[in-house]
Amino acid sequence: MAFYIARVMREYGQGYWDVLSLPIKTFWSLNRQVNRLRAEADIRSLRITSAAASGEAATKLHDELQREIETPVLIEKKFDEAKFLELQQKFAKGA
Repeated sequence: MAFYIARVMREYGQGYWDVLSLPIKTFWSLNRQVNRLRAEADIRSLRITSAAASGEAATKLHDELQREIETPVLIEKKFDEAKFLELQQKFAKGA
């Protein structure tokens, strides 16, 4: 069990007591994701190492990574006046 606790601590940067205070389902769920997270990082490292052997591949990878950096996820919700009025009426009745 100590191995799994240490593994979660290292991967997520949490202290011993923080890990022990996690709900058991959360702990095991986080533990199951460790290999996936490491594989993702390893694939990226492999791509970088492989691209270093070819100038064209390096340029292509650089462009892909640059697009990742420049493409933030934006979520924009428009104000829904009808929904606002509906909620206002709902809470006015309850008051």
